Amino acid sequence: MYFITGIISFLYIFYIYLLLKKYLIKDRDIINPGLLFPLIIIIYYQFRLVVIQLASVLKIEDIKSEELNPLVYQDKYILLISFFIFFSLCIFSIFSLTFSKIKIPKIKFKNIKSGFYLSFIIFLISFGVRIIKVNLGYQSYGGESIDEEAQSVLNYLLTSIGIFFSLSYLHIIICFLIQKDNNYLKSLIFISTIIISIYYNFFLGGGIDGYILLITPFIIVFHYYYFKKLINISINQLFLFFSFLIIFLIFSFLMKEFSRNIVMSNVLQTDRTFLEIVKYSFLSLVNRFHGADSMLTIIYKHDYLGFFKNFSTYKLILIGLIPRFLWSEKSEITLGPYFTNYYWFDGSVDNNFQTTAFLLPGEFYMNFGFIGVIFGFMFMGIFLSIIYKSMHNNLNIFNLVFLGFLIPNLIRHEYSFASYVLGMIKISLIFYLFYILHRFSIYFFYQSLK
Repeated sequence: MYFITGIISFLYIFYIYLLLKKYLIKDRDIINPGLLFPLIIIIYYQFRLVVIQLASVLKIEDIKSEELNPLVYQDKYILLISFFIFFSLCIFSIFSLTFSKIKIPKIKFKNIKSGFYLSFIIFLISFGVRIIKVNLGYQSYGGESIDEEAQSVLNYLLTSIGIFFSLSYLHIIICFLIQKDNNYLKSLIFISTIIISIYYNFFLGGGIDGYILLITPFIIVFHYYYFKKLINISINQLFLFFSFLIIFLIFSFLMKEFSRNIVMSNVLQTDRTFLEIVKYSFLSLVNRFHGADSMLTIIYKHDYLGFFKNFSTYKLILIGLIPRFLWSEKSEITLGPYFTNYYWFDGSVDNNFQTTAFLLPGEFYMNFGFIGVIFGFMFMGIFLSIIYKSMHNNLNIFNLVFLGFLIPNLIRHEYSFASYVLGMIKISLIFYLFYILHRFSIYFFYQSLK
């Protein structure tokens, strides 16, 4: 068993080597989903499977999810997932590389240099909206139960306006780092924007998405200079840059889990020592990438239930187009509560229980089995390649902002395919509104000068 796992892990390492050689060295394209999506999948699945097996050898019990039936972690299921995810990733890369070579219409946005100050105004307004939302107690993450307040028009509007916080942050940072006409006021805005964003994400519950947002514009700008060959970077320097980013994300996540464990210790009135809290924080980090656990429980349940859903979960895309405040009884698009109740464990989702994600490969399997996983990865390869190439063919400020806004969501695959697609639509619409605001501001400014 461990010998076979070692061989498959070696294949994964060789696959990663080929990806890095192709995208990082040859193409100088560090944000290409053809590179990022497979790396995310490998962390969630193969890395997680290796951790589970090492935990079994070292007899570390806290690695496996306590809610799951121990029979879920059978060797035959582990090997199946390990092999089919690798095979599906190969299919993904083949189609991603194939469709990256075809001619695709460019999506081009005009540079609007005067938009820097407008973005800061939007940033402050959207920050205020997020503060209001926190004070009202509205929750926006997928694991929260849906009550009447969460279905309100006010919460829907506050959530939509709050997204401009991310867009304006990206625009301010990218503009400052790329444009050459910076002055004292712009420098002050640049520093203020970073400080406000750090304050929000670390002290008001921005979560892991917020930490990723903090470093995204710096990655985008680094990519711009590296891709355009405006800077010369050695392999060692590139390695150090990404090592720093990984350490930052790990530290951010540990800070989040550390504070959460302290709160839980106080709420549950447990006598955890400082070292125990640190230990549970590290375990939370390891258990965060539980794609393998989700897939294991789905395969185990289907092994004796013996049926697949055959497109039924994809119908939620049409349902999701209708806002919940207009249809309060509509199905939960993320499928988080459904998966937690009927797959993750047998129980009910309490009002304060955060549901568990099953990720896109799990949904592909739920509908069609392993053949669904293969075709699902084929679709993702084509889809991500077309979207990325259409935006990356013309790199200017707004194209870079859109890429910085879109790519973290493109490579994420938590919850349902319906929420993934609808999220892309919502993100694109809000970005276009953000862009139109900047175009309109130039027209308004021009008219006022007449």
